[in-house]
Amino acid sequence: MTERVHAELALLRRVHPGLEFFDNSWVRVAPYALPKGWSASDVALAFCIPPSAAVQPYGFWIYPSITLSGGATPTNYSAPVELPFGPGWGQFSWAPQAWRPHAQIEKGDNMLHFLRSIRDRLTDLQ
Repeated sequence: MTERVHAELALLRRVHPGLEFFDNSWVRVAPYALPKGWSASDVALAFCIPPSAAVQPYGFWIYPSITLSGGATPTNYSAPVELPFGPGWGQFSWAPQAWRPHAQIEKGDNMLHFLRSIRDRLTDLQ
């Protein structure tokens, strides 16, 4: 594990102390509470930490797969997909609008910012 990934995990664990880390890149947060408007109230959330700060994170996964509360499929979403944790996950195509990392992790964009952007995406019910 690189020093940067170690620092990213420490930052994420300030907010989600029980998160799990797999295969040198995968993060799983469970339970992860969803905002109102989804078919579930909480799920497992997974995403990857890129190998370098210069690489923008992309995508996140939800287990079990979900729909909007009315049954519609959200935009930029596909299911089922299989992850290292097993089958039955749903994948959101998602990236931050901008990615400006800094050598000092807390002075630029980081994986905690990415996790917060996921919350923004899930609050935007589309």
